[in-house]
Amino acid sequence: MKVAIFNGSPMKDDSTAAVTSSMAKMMADAGADVNEHLLYFMKIKGCLTCGVAGAGKENACKMVGELLSADAAIFASPVYMWNISDSVRSLFEILFAQAKFDEEMIKELEGKKVAVVLATDDGEGVADDASKPVQFVCDTFKMNFMGTLTAPFADKGQVAGKEYQDRIREFTDRIMKG
Repeated sequence: MKVAIFNGSPMKDDSTAAVTSSMAKMMADAGADVNEHLLYFMKIKGCLTCGVAGAGKENACKMVGELLSADAAIFASPVYMWNISDSVRSLFEILFAQAKFDEEMIKELEGKKVAVVLATDDGEGVADDASKPVQFVCDTFKMNFMGTLTAPFADKGQVAGKEYQDRIREFTDRIMKG
Protein backbone atom coordinates (compact mmCIF):
# COMPACT_ATOMS: atom_id res chain seq x y z
CA MET A 1 0.00 0.00 0.00
CA LYS A 2 1.25 3.48 -0.85
CA VAL A 3 0.35 6.15 1.71
CA ALA A 4 0.78 9.92 1.29
CA ILE A 5 0.71 12.07 4.42
CA PHE A 6 0.04 15.76 3.82
CA ASN A 7 1.03 17.68 6.96
CA GLY A 8 -0.17 21.29 6.93
CA SER A 9 1.48 22.41 10.16
CA PRO A 10 3.86 25.39 10.07
CA MET A 11 5.98 23.62 12.70
CA LYS A 12 8.17 20.63 11.93
CA ASP A 13 8.34 19.38 15.51
CA ASP A 14 4.88 19.83 17.08
CA SER A 15 2.10 17.49 18.17
CA THR A 16 0.81 17.19 14.59
CA ALA A 17 4.25 16.01 13.45
CA ALA A 18 4.51 13.65 16.41
CA VAL A 19 1.25 11.94 15.40
CA THR A 20 2.12 11.72 11.69
CA SER A 21 5.64 10.44 12.45
CA SER A 22 4.18 7.68 14.63
CA MET A 23 1.64 6.81 11.95
CA ALA A 24 4.30 6.75 9.22
CA LYS A 25 6.51 4.42 11.26
CA MET A 26 3.64 2.08 12.13
CA MET A 27 2.51 1.94 8.51
CA ALA A 28 6.05 1.40 7.20
CA ASP A 29 6.57 -1.37 9.77
CA ALA A 30 3.41 -2.99 8.37
CA GLY A 31 4.88 -2.88 4.85
CA ALA A 32 3.43 0.35 3.47
CA ASP A 33 5.39 2.76 1.30
CA VAL A 34 4.86 6.03 3.20
CA ASN A 35 5.77 9.55 2.11
CA GLU A 36 5.14 12.56 4.31
CA HIS A 37 4.92 16.01 2.73
CA LEU A 38 5.25 19.23 4.74
CA LEU A 39 2.85 21.46 2.80
CA TYR A 40 3.49 24.71 4.68
CA PHE A 41 7.15 24.76 3.60
CA MET A 42 6.20 24.26 -0.06
CA LYS A 43 4.51 27.67 -0.10
CA ILE A 44 1.41 26.26 -1.79
CA LYS A 45 -1.23 28.92 -2.31
CA GLY A 46 -4.89 28.39 -3.02
CA CYS A 47 -6.90 28.79 -6.17
CA LEU A 48 -6.52 32.05 -8.07
CA THR A 49 -9.47 31.34 -10.41
CA CYS A 50 -7.14 30.47 -13.28
CA GLY A 51 -7.61 26.72 -12.88
CA VAL A 52 -4.06 26.29 -11.56
CA ALA A 53 -2.42 27.61 -8.41
CA GLY A 54 -0.28 30.74 -8.54
CA ALA A 55 2.82 30.87 -6.35
CA GLY A 56 3.98 27.36 -5.53
CA LYS A 57 1.97 25.84 -8.39
CA GLU A 58 4.71 23.31 -9.25
CA ASN A 59 4.60 22.01 -5.68
CA ALA A 60 0.81 22.05 -5.67
CA CYS A 61 0.58 20.05 -8.88
CA LYS A 62 3.18 17.62 -7.55
CA MET A 63 1.12 17.11 -4.37
CA VAL A 64 -2.04 16.44 -6.39
CA GLY A 65 0.02 13.85 -8.28
CA GLU A 66 1.14 12.31 -4.99
CA LEU A 67 -2.49 12.09 -3.88
CA LEU A 68 -3.52 10.45 -7.14
CA SER A 69 -0.74 7.85 -6.97
CA ALA A 70 -1.40 6.90 -3.33
CA ASP A 71 -3.78 4.20 -2.13
CA ALA A 72 -4.45 6.20 1.04
CA ALA A 73 -4.02 9.84 1.97
CA ILE A 74 -3.79 11.35 5.42
CA PHE A 75 -4.37 15.07 5.80
CA ALA A 76 -2.89 16.40 9.05
CA SER A 77 -3.26 19.85 10.50
CA PRO A 78 -3.34 21.84 13.66
CA VAL A 79 -6.73 23.47 14.14
CA TYR A 80 -6.63 27.25 13.81
CA MET A 81 -9.76 29.25 14.55
CA TRP A 82 -11.94 26.14 14.06
CA ASN A 83 -10.36 25.32 10.67
CA ILE A 84 -7.70 23.20 9.05
CA SER A 85 -4.50 25.04 8.09
CA ASP A 86 -4.34 27.22 5.00
CA SER A 87 -1.87 24.89 3.29
CA VAL A 88 -4.21 21.87 3.54
CA ARG A 89 -7.18 23.94 2.44
CA SER A 90 -5.12 25.32 -0.47
CA LEU A 91 -4.28 21.79 -1.62
CA PHE A 92 -8.02 21.00 -1.70
CA GLU A 93 -8.72 24.16 -3.70
CA ILE A 94 -6.10 23.16 -6.26
CA LEU A 95 -7.45 19.60 -6.41
CA PHE A 96 -10.93 20.98 -7.14
CA ALA A 97 -9.56 23.38 -9.78
CA GLN A 98 -7.74 20.55 -11.57
CA ALA A 99 -10.35 17.83 -11.20
CA LYS A 100 -13.58 19.67 -11.91
CA PHE A 101 -13.31 19.11 -15.68
CA ASP A 102 -11.08 16.00 -15.67
CA GLU A 103 -13.16 12.82 -15.69
CA GLU A 104 -10.05 10.60 -15.52
CA MET A 105 -8.82 12.37 -12.39
CA ILE A 106 -12.23 12.03 -10.78
CA LYS A 107 -12.16 8.28 -11.50
CA GLU A 108 -8.69 8.01 -9.93
CA LEU A 109 -9.95 9.65 -6.74
CA GLU A 110 -13.04 7.46 -6.40
CA GLY A 111 -12.68 4.94 -3.57
CA LYS A 112 -9.32 6.31 -2.38
CA LYS A 113 -8.89 6.03 1.40
CA VAL A 114 -8.67 9.39 3.17
CA ALA A 115 -8.12 10.09 6.86
CA VAL A 116 -7.63 13.22 8.93
CA VAL A 117 -5.30 13.95 11.84
CA LEU A 118 -6.02 17.09 13.83
CA ALA A 119 -4.11 18.57 16.74
CA THR A 120 -6.06 21.12 18.73
CA ASP A 121 -6.07 23.07 21.94
CA ASP A 122 -9.83 22.76 21.86
CA GLY A 123 -12.05 19.74 22.32
CA GLU A 124 -13.23 16.98 20.02
CA GLY A 125 -16.23 19.01 18.79
CA VAL A 126 -14.01 21.72 17.31
CA ALA A 127 -11.93 19.05 15.59
CA ASP A 128 -15.06 17.41 14.19
CA ASP A 129 -16.08 20.75 12.66
CA ALA A 130 -12.57 21.34 11.29
CA SER A 131 -12.65 17.97 9.51
CA LYS A 132 -15.84 18.81 7.59
CA PRO A 133 -13.99 20.30 4.56
CA VAL A 134 -12.12 17.02 4.16
CA GLN A 135 -15.37 15.08 4.43
CA PHE A 136 -16.86 17.39 1.76
CA VAL A 137 -13.94 16.66 -0.59
CA CYS A 138 -14.41 12.93 0.04
CA ASP A 139 -18.13 13.13 -0.65
CA THR A 140 -17.60 15.18 -3.80
CA PHE A 141 -15.06 12.78 -5.31
CA LYS A 142 -16.54 9.58 -3.80
CA MET A 143 -13.44 8.90 -1.74
CA ASN A 144 -13.59 6.58 1.27
CA PHE A 145 -13.45 8.77 4.40
CA MET A 146 -11.77 6.66 7.10
CA GLY A 147 -12.35 9.08 9.98
CA THR A 148 -10.54 11.63 12.10
CA LEU A 149 -7.89 11.10 14.75
CA THR A 150 -7.83 14.03 17.15
CA ALA A 151 -5.02 14.95 19.51
CA PRO A 152 -6.76 17.44 21.81
CA PHE A 153 -4.69 19.42 24.31
CA ALA A 154 -1.62 17.25 23.63
CA ASP A 155 2.00 18.20 23.24
CA LYS A 156 4.48 15.98 21.41
CA GLY A 157 5.57 14.37 24.69
CA GLN A 158 2.02 13.26 25.43
CA VAL A 159 1.64 11.94 21.89
CA ALA A 160 4.63 9.66 22.56
CA GLY A 161 2.84 8.20 25.60
CA LYS A 162 1.01 4.88 25.68
CA GLU A 163 -2.52 6.34 25.56
CA TYR A 164 -1.90 8.25 22.33
CA GLN A 165 0.25 5.53 20.79
CA ASP A 166 -2.57 3.03 21.33
CA ARG A 167 -5.06 5.42 19.68
CA ILE A 168 -2.65 6.04 16.79
CA ARG A 169 -2.10 2.30 16.28
CA GLU A 170 -5.86 1.62 16.25
CA PHE A 171 -6.43 4.42 13.72
CA THR A 172 -3.49 3.30 11.59
CA ASP A 173 -4.76 -0.28 11.57
CA ARG A 174 -8.20 0.92 10.44
CA ILE A 175 -6.63 2.71 7.47
CA MET A 176 -4.35 -0.19 6.57
CA LYS A 177 -7.04 -2.86 6.80
CA GLY A 178 -10.16 -0.86 5.89
